[in-house]
Amino acid sequence: MSVHRTAVLSSLLLAALLAACQGPEGAAGPAGDPGADGATGPAGPAGATGPAGATGATGPTGPQGPTAGVDPALSTFEKALAGLGGQAALENLSGYAITTSGTRWTEGEGYTTSSAPLEISTFDLTLTRDVAADALRYDWDRTIGFLGGAPLSYTELVTGQVGVVDGADNVFGFNTGDMPSTRWASVTRQHRLLNPHEILLDVLADPSIATEGGFGVFDGVVHEILEVEDPVWPLELYVSPSTGLVAKIETLENHHLLRDVPLEAQYQGWQTWGATGPLFPTDVFLLLDGEIVHAETRTQVEVNPAIGAGTFDFPKGSNPTYVAADADFGLHSHQYHQTFAALGLPFDWVQTSVVPVQLGAGVYFLTGGSHNSLAIEQANGIVIVEAPLYPERSEAILDWVATQFPAKAVTHVIPTHHHEDHSAGLRAFVAAGATVVTSVHNEGLLREASAAPSNVWPDALALAPVAPVFLTVPDNGSVTLDDPTNPVTAWHFLNTHSEDMLVVHAEGTDHPFNSDVWNPGYGGSALLPENAIALRAFVDATLGTGPVQVGGHGSVGDFAELEAYVDAL
Repeated sequence: MSVHRTAVLSSLLLAALLAACQGPEGAAGPAGDPGADGATGPAGPAGATGPAGATGATGPTGPQGPTAGVDPALSTFEKALAGLGGQAALENLSGYAITTSGTRWTEGEGYTTSSAPLEISTFDLTLTRDVAADALRYDWDRTIGFLGGAPLSYTELVTGQVGVVDGADNVFGFNTGDMPSTRWASVTRQHRLLNPHEILLDVLADPSIATEGGFGVFDGVVHEILEVEDPVWPLELYVSPSTGLVAKIETLENHHLLRDVPLEAQYQGWQTWGATGPLFPTDVFLLLDGEIVHAETRTQVEVNPAIGAGTFDFPKGSNPTYVAADADFGLHSHQYHQTFAALGLPFDWVQTSVVPVQLGAGVYFLTGGSHNSLAIEQANGIVIVEAPLYPERSEAILDWVATQFPAKAVTHVIPTHHHEDHSAGLRAFVAAGATVVTSVHNEGLLREASAAPSNVWPDALALAPVAPVFLTVPDNGSVTLDDPTNPVTAWHFLNTHSEDMLVVHAEGTDHPFNSDVWNPGYGGSALLPENAIALRAFVDATLGTGPVQVGGHGSVGDFAELEAYVDAL
């Protein structure tokens, strides 16, 4: 009862007692004279206190919280074990099943180079892990909001060093089937970061891989750091000195464009989920280069569950193989693969096949995968339009140029816009001495990328640094690389996909090249129809009718195809 309510009740009780204890009135006096007041009687005794009310029913028992404190004399690793519930709880962890849901974002794909990450999908997931058998099963129900809400349901199965995708994990209805080793490596690495028990189990098996790493501050609180050896980059586990709980893991990741970037896993809401077994976090986040790219909330964790026979069986006819070089590639840049898987566009194979198609004198369309480039021969060298995916693809293009034009080098490279899948091969061309032609809106980012350290996955520019040279296309303007046969003009193109977008025109053969605006060769395909409308207007007004369209995606198609698509909208 509140103080105010008690005071009010006391006042009312006092008034009632006073009224009840008044003495009788005196006899009436002679007429005309007022009667004398009766004497006031003594106050009555206080009433007896009523009996106490019945005790309310006991509420349900909440989940057991983390350890209240750990022995400060323990080592950092011993504190981490205590925080999880003790060494025995971890040693007895034979497996677990997790029901979770969450959201996935992608950084670096916004309209400007400084745009916030884009939400690309949401998911519901059931994870089953058999630690002893080194087997993993992810059952996904994913909604690809980035592409209009396309639903995908599929299963990732991993045993040892191989894996299979069962079901359509591609928005175009394809089935990855046997996992490339790049995908296998990315799946297993992300799993370890989301569930740090796996890392601590490795330390239990071989304590020599862990060392005391001093102290670090996270969320304003000092933590002890346990540094654990890792095939990519050392993992720094931030361990609370008071509870032993792991607050986050920090390491480095290779980003194909920005190179060495910080990667963090953060954990909240550690708790036990049953009578025995180690604690698991309720909420887990992954941050790439300081931006949240993965967030999940666990609604159920079952420790040491009974796992049915056949849970990890691969579909009939599966025959995955382990390729060490591909696994290494996927391991060092694992968030690249996880991002595209979350988009429903898994780009897991390493695209280094260059298939040239000659479009005219000295002009070649370079395909061989999901992303295309254009090579234009000029008197003084070769101009390459688009540097997609990663330096490894650009190295393959440079090798093709050396074979096709042994007396000429690449003089210029022109990425159409800043999105990683269209510009991340840039550094290989910078290392080869090419001038970078880019929009004024993109120059700052590409300068940063050209100067970035690349220690996690060293590339040619890291091994032999050179100063980059830039030629900037002004806002709503153009730059022309003159040549008597094949002049090339890069035009800044206003659109809704990317602020820095360039359309590049190989004038000698009348071939304009664009990416993510219009995908020629398919009878009508555009990521955003309004950009196809804008491209048609741009070609009509600036380049004239009749040019053959070339796409960073798609293939080659004449202008009539673009006209027909726009007219049908």
